Formats: sequence, C-alpha cells, structure tokens
Amino acid sequence: MSANLLGCITQLPEKGGSGGYKQRYGLADFCSAAVGGWDIRGTPLGQALYDARILDFDLVRQVQAEMDTLHVMPGVWDADFIGDTQHATATHVAPASLSVQAKLDLLRGDIKKWIREQGVTGHTTVIWSASVERPSERNFKTAAELLSAVEADDPEVSPSMLYAAAAALEGCSFVNGGSQNTLCAALAELAARRGAYALGTDFKAGQTKFKTAAVEYIRTMGLTPKVIASSNHLGNNDMYNLTSKRTLDAKMRVKNDIFGPWEEDIDHQVRVMYTPLIGDEKRDIVEYTSWGFLNSTHTMLTYTRAMDSALCVPLMIDAAVWCDHFARRGVAPAAAAQATAYLFKVPEGGAKGVDPGFFRQMQRLREVLEEAALLTPAPAAAVPWGPGGAGGPRGAIVCAGLSCLDLQLCGSTQGASAETINTFQETRPVASTGIAHHHLLSGAAALQVGADANGRELVRQMAAEGVDCSRVITDPDQQTALAVLPIYAATGGRGCFVNLAANNTLTAADILAQLTHGAAQPAAAAFHFGYPHFLPLIQGEALAGLLRDAKAALGGALVSIDLNGVDNDDAARNRHEAVLGAALPHADVLHANLEEAEAISGIKGDPAAAAQWFLARGVAVVAITMGADGAHVAATASAARAAAARLPASWCGGALTLPAYALPAGADANANGAGDTFVAGLVCAAVWDGGSGGGGGSGGGAPLTLEAAARLALLCAMERVSGGLRGRGSGACVTALGARAVADAAAAAAAAP
Repeated sequence: MSANLLGCITQLPEKGGSGGYKQRYGLADFCSAAVGGWDIRGTPLGQALYDARILDFDLVRQVQAEMDTLHVMPGVWDADFIGDTQHATATHVAPASLSVQAKLDLLRGDIKKWIREQGVTGHTTVIWSASVERPSERNFKTAAELLSAVEADDPEVSPSMLYAAAAALEGCSFVNGGSQNTLCAALAELAARRGAYALGTDFKAGQTKFKTAAVEYIRTMGLTPKVIASSNHLGNNDMYNLTSKRTLDAKMRVKNDIFGPWEEDIDHQVRVMYTPLIGDEKRDIVEYTSWGFLNSTHTMLTYTRAMDSALCVPLMIDAAVWCDHFARRGVAPAAAAQATAYLFKVPEGGAKGVDPGFFRQMQRLREVLEEAALLTPAPAAAVPWGPGGAGGPRGAIVCAGLSCLDLQLCGSTQGASAETINTFQETRPVASTGIAHHHLLSGAAALQVGADANGRELVRQMAAEGVDCSRVITDPDQQTALAVLPIYAATGGRGCFVNLAANNTLTAADILAQLTHGAAQPAAAAFHFGYPHFLPLIQGEALAGLLRDAKAALGGALVSIDLNGVDNDDAARNRHEAVLGAALPHADVLHANLEEAEAISGIKGDPAAAAQWFLARGVAVVAITMGADGAHVAATASAARAAAARLPASWCGGALTLPAYALPAGADANANGAGDTFVAGLVCAAVWDGGSGGGGGSGGGAPLTLEAAARLALLCAMERVSGGLRGRGSGACVTALGARAVADAAAAAAAAP
C-alpha cells in the first residue's frame, strides 16, 4: 500500500525539533502494512467511501473501483449493545444463532486466516473503530473469569470484548478506539501473557488534543481553569448511533472525564448534537473560563472544523506502528500504555491516571522510546548456516521451557560451612533459559517472563544474539525467575539459589499458542524443550501432548528435551515417572547428566546401561554428560524410530563414550551453562546440513556422523566453560566447531587399530 501519511507522528520526518520517530527509533513503515477487517454492513468499501463524503471526490474516483474489490469479513454483533438506529443496516453479520464461544472461535479463525493469506510477518493489531457500544455491566478481573463467561454464554460479554479476546488469544494487540468500557483487567492479562497489548479508551482526535493542550497553556500562564463548556455537532453514522441514550452515556463518560487526573475542580460540560446535513465535517466550539489575578476571570473561545474520520485514521496508524515497535522490543505493558496515552481521551488499563496534558504525554512517549532503545540493541546479523554456507543446522531451532536470569557471582570463595562469609569479584547477569543455549540456536523462543527489569534483560540478551523473541510471553502478575549463582574461583563449579516465579504458571497451551500464532509458523528444523521438572504445569501427559503437538505444528521437526532439577534419591523414582514417563516416546533427543540419568533409570555407575533404559522407553537419541569425564551418546537401533525423528540413518544403533575436551591454558573456567550448551550443540548436529563444504566429510549436504555430532557437542561445552561462547553470538563459531568435530572424528578413525 502507499499513502500520504501526514498526521501520523510515527511516519513524519523530523521538523521543527520534533517528529523523526521513524528514523530515530527504527519504526515500521506503514506503507508496507496489510490492512483488513470486519463490518456489519455489506456496502463495498469504495462505495462506502463515496457515500461518506469525507475525501475529495477526485481522490475517491481514483480509488473507488479498487477498494470495492477488497474483502470485508462479516462482523460479530449484538443488537443489545448498539443503538437502535444501526439495526436495520446490520446485514453483513455472523449467524445470530452462534453461541458467544462460537463467535470468539470465528473471530480467531478470521484472524489466523487473514494473517496467513496476507503473509504478515510482523506484529498484528486489532483496532475497534466501530460505533460506540453501551457499557457492559460486567467487569472481568481475570482472564479465566472472562473465558468462563464466554463459555457460559454470558450476555454481558460485548462484541468489542470478543474482538479483544480473539486478538489477545492470537498474540495480537487490541486498541479500543470507542468509548465503551471494553478494557478490563482480564483483557490486559490475556494480552500480556502473549506479548501483546490492550490499549485505550476512545481515540483523542484533533479537537480533544487541542482542548488538553489549551488547558496546559492556561495552567502554564498561571491561570486556574474552572469552566470548560463545549458543544460539537456533526452528521456521520457515529453520531447517529449516539441518538440512542444507552450509547450516548458511554460516549459522555469519556468526554466528561478527560481532565479527571488534574487537581483543579474543573466544571467540564460537553454537549453533542446529530445534524445530518453537516455529514462527517465536525464543528466544535469550546469556551474556557479561568481565574486569574485576584480571581478575575479570563475567557478564551475556540472554534474548529475538521473531517472527523480523517482525524482518527492517523491515530489508528500510530497505534499499530507503536504496538509493533514495543512488542518487538519487549516493552512492558504498562510502559507501552503510558507511551501511547496521547492517542486516547481516557487512557485506561496500564495508563490509567497519567497526566492528561498532550505535551506531558508526548514527553512520556519519548522517555519510553529511549528506555526501549537502551534495553534492546539491534539483533545480531544472520549467520551463513545451511546450504551454500560452511555447514550448520538446516533450519531454525525453536526453543521453549524454563526461563531464568542468572545473577552470577563470579570469583566466589567457598567456605567450609553455610555460616561462612564468602566473597566474590564481580556480578554478571546471564540469560539462562533452560532451552539449550541461545548463543547457538537461531530461531524463536517461547518462554514466560514477568513485566520487570529481569525479564527485559533476559529478552534483551537473547534478542541481541539474534533470537526471535516475539513469542516470549510476559505475565504482568508474575516476577521473572531469578537464580543467584556463586561461581567458585577454585573449581569453576557453582552453587544455586533460585525463585522459579513465572515458570510456575506456564502451561503447554501457552507455548502452543505462541508457536501457532502469527503468519506462517517458523521454518523449524527442531523444537527444544528445557527443564520440565521445574515447570509444574508441563509434566506427564501435558508434557507428552506438548512434544507431540509441537512436532506437528512445526512440520515434523526434531523434538529434543533437556533435564535439570532431577532429585537423585531413590524415593524420587515415582516423581520422575510422573514427570517424564508419558513424554519419553515423543523425545527424539534427550539430555541428562549422569546423576540425573541414574536417578531416573535406577541404574548406577553404568551410563551405557542407563542410556539403553531410555532408548527402550522410546527415546531416539540419549546423551549423558559426565562433566570432566566427557559424555556417552547412544542412538536407537530402530530405523523407523530414527526416520520419525529425521535422524541420519548412519546413527542407528550407534553408541560411544568420548572424553571432554581440555580447556585452553589460562581459561577463566565457568561451568554454568555447560550442559545447556552441550545439548545445544547436539541438537545442531542432529539437524546438520553440510553446506557446500560437506559438513559430514562425504560431500555437500552430508549430515554429521554420530561421533562428529558428539564431538561438536563436547566442543561447544568446552567453549562455553572456557568463556569462548560467552558475550557474543556464536553461529559462525558453531560452523567452525563443526568443521573441527568432523576433522577430529576422521583423525580418530584413522588412528584406530
């Protein structure tokens, strides 16, 4: 699409010391956006534009035929929520016989289909620009309460709430451009859990913006505003809808309340009139009466004429661009709501109570933009993996599971008892996600964090290394998990104190929703899941269902699982079975350390036998790490199971134990993340494409052998422990390590008797 976007502050070049947001902060170009939607009227768009008499006739003439070809989806409506004047023309609607749940499902399906057909790859925002509804008599406080009301056919679930809920469930933001009380805590929760926003209420177009700016001027001059009396009249359909008292009450609520947060006792009076002859050209008259010196009166009168609809469209464009920008940078819902407060007459949700002054609101927007720019640097450049490069994973690796920010206490001493006062040399926050190591895995992450500084730092670190964080869930009611890890100077080992926080509420349904929302699904070679023992709601059948459904959603991608938090006492065997038993047949690759493998299998001192125990339970590849003693890796002997996992045929029945690689001399040893990085390397190896150089040593595109795969995993772990993979993106490094692993495997074979 192309258009003259004057009036949209997100798209304007810098002028007069303001504007320039697009260039300064890297905002999306709205001319590249896809636009679609619903209407309860079947009038073709071009004809509707002609009928409304908003734009110059010659412009309408040029675009009418093309606009008439655009598909408009039938709207969901409820006669009880809209003025009587609208009923006769509501003919392009979903069947009235549908239940509330069925209407919600219909809207979700519409969103999915539209995103897929339009090829949308960025963030999607659903905007309510329809006529004002009467207020709902329900105030839903939690997402569960709202969704239960939908299932129960609650008549107070308004159409706007259904559009908002559908948007949130599909990972899209929702903007309430109308005056009704759509926004509630339930919708804010639903949106935040999927990395989206719920913003509103009622677009603050040119005349209301001027009203708040004028009062700012009055206050700045030392005057005290006391009476603001205004009237406006126009003849468009929105005003026609307000001839019904129940919808007028919703509109007057926000018109009368725009100065609510200010301390002055302002007598703010508003009157609206429907005048059909005027059409969309709104006329607005406002008289401002204030107290001046010794309470003398000061009166100012303004008169404005403008096309009402043309004033609102730039706000819709700004809202969509801001939602995209803030979602890509992981900005917290409250900050996003405060930054966009200038768009609305009554900022609600996370922006409730912000200063109503237009210039104060613009100042807050700039503050949030600066904070976001500092928190999230540009993503790392893509690495040349796959065909045509030097070898690497054949596609993205999508990760999910535990999320945690590790606060490492580097150079710690280790006293003889718990009462000893220990020292450390420095602190180092590290994104430890339990999803194998994000340094090595290109692709998307589906995790849950809190709306706090730790969550923003975790996302910032992953995004800086090229990980797609658009599917990270932000729960405003939870803290981000935090682990405090003393890294002992003498050994490189670590202690651990952890609060699991947001991980305690993460569900399999949350992750699957993130995997399946948006345009096309990520082109994934593998799905990796980490630390089910720390995720109480993703265990047993729930874990099995997640692995099975994720594989299907990602087109048969290899599925891997990493273990941690496994109690090693004999009494825990039943707990391990409850967590893992049902899921093992769905795990193509499984990693555990020796103590964990022994605790789960019950087999002590024999890693090869423990690996065979897992293979007998349906796992395709088992890797057991043993610290400085290296690792044991074994693969299924079943060709059918290997094919289902998309493993190289040469791996079938293979098993080997390899020693760990020695650390470089003088390395600053830090074992935190070694196991994560080992399994990351193994997952990369399992989906390896040799590229034009022949990663397997037998021609272009050849997979790695099982020994080369195990060596790559051990090399990755060594690089992690020695510091070679810390603090930088490592795609190119993995390619180099793959080449070394192939060479080392070939050298070992040549040296064998």
